[in-house]
Amino acid sequence: MPISWRNTAAHKTLSILLLGYLSTSPAWSVESTLPSLVELVRAGIRQHTPDKMMARELRHMSLKERLPLRYVEELESEGAGPETVAALEYLLEGSAGKPPTAAIPPFQSPARPTIDEQRAFFHRVDVNAIHYSKSLPNFICTEVVHRYQAPPGKEAAVPWKPKDVLTVKLTYFENREKYELVLVNGKKSPLTYESTRGAVSEGDFGSVLVEIFSPDSKTKFQWSHWTRLRGRLTRVYSYRTPKET
Repeated sequence: MPISWRNTAAHKTLSILLLGYLSTSPAWSVESTLPSLVELVRAGIRQHTPDKMMARELRHMSLKERLPLRYVEELESEGAGPETVAALEYLLEGSAGKPPTAAIPPFQSPARPTIDEQRAFFHRVDVNAIHYSKSLPNFICTEVVHRYQAPPGKEAAVPWKPKDVLTVKLTYFENREKYELVLVNGKKSPLTYESTRGAVSEGDFGSVLVEIFSPDSKTKFQWSHWTRLRGRLTRVYSYRTPKET
């Protein structure tokens, strides 16, 4: 049956259907540059493309260059949905071995802070971090941890599958946290929290701030870049703490 392209609305509908068809085809893939990737996501934001559709499109892409974290942060701030951000993070991991981009990032940002401005900034950060940790009350709570893992032998873009659910008794006392495993998938287990054969997280309630910002930790900070996180101008620093501290 002949198709008339004079109907603009029908043309857009057909284009969207075609895009959906291509995105679900496992044989279709495309290698893209960073500027093209950024424009694709921005176009999706402007046109209110469903988050799931945009994420599916990205999962069939590969990159010629390394994807910097800043691109993911900026696109999230501009309105990229959670599934799109997750797909961008997969691209970030998959492009780690690619050469760095020579293009200037298409994001506006202020000038780099001076040394004096950074010193004043970190003085405020140190005070706030230590004050926050010391202001936390002693408490006991139940923490539920849902863990996921990638299917073995699959590429990073494959959605992760549920691994297990940990129920943990968390005690916070004098700025330190203690984790006691209670249940694994709703059943009692002889394992400890640290020996559950997978990634675990500790210090999230406050002690990690003390460990990083305490003078005894000898943590070194280095300026990285400006970004926008959920619409707010944000400073990004890298940091390194010596293993012995």
